[in-house]
Amino acid sequence: MDQEERLLVKKAKQKDEASIVKLLRKYDPAIKKVSIYFFTKFKNIPLSFEDFKQDASIAFLKAVSTYNEEKNKSLLYYANTCMVNKLTSLVRSARRKENIISLDETMEENSFSKDVPCSPITSQDEYEKNAWLRNFRDTITEIMTTEQITVWDLYLQGFSYEEIADKTKLTKKKVDNTIAACKKKIIKNREMFDLEK
Repeated sequence: MDQEERLLVKKAKQKDEASIVKLLRKYDPAIKKVSIYFFTKFKNIPLSFEDFKQDASIAFLKAVSTYNEEKNKSLLYYANTCMVNKLTSLVRSARRKENIISLDETMEENSFSKDVPCSPITSQDEYEKNAWLRNFRDTITEIMTTEQITVWDLYLQGFSYEEIADKTKLTKKKVDNTIAACKKKIIKNREMFDLEK
């Protein structure tokens, strides 16, 4: 972290509005990337892109306020972890509230590995979003086993550990261990997701 950013973070922690705005502008591409992924992945829930972006922005600001340069790799790395956790919770909560998922619903096997649907690309942003999604899915399939991908996908869809265990015929403890392993792999391989651009 350079001296200028260090000063912005320090001032933002003291609730300096100008510093907060500068940090939000600087990290807006990272906030958008995480929001786009969640909005695209979970289109069947009643949340707009702005809902995701708003919660990602809130998570980013919380990350700034709790960031410790001595403990964390970088502000971007730490903020991405916070944003992903916040949006995962948002999706799980929305799915439960809307009762979107039934226990009888079937899932496409390895949905992370599916290609982004072919459709005419209408803008540079859409092109970049599709490229990022392909990279994200490819990276997931590189770093996770088939079992981990299946469990992680169910977890992101809002299924409880018991429901995941039921669907996958794994024990609840195995599901818990698998989800913990997935989180560790995603955090460890964060740079592979190209979130730094």
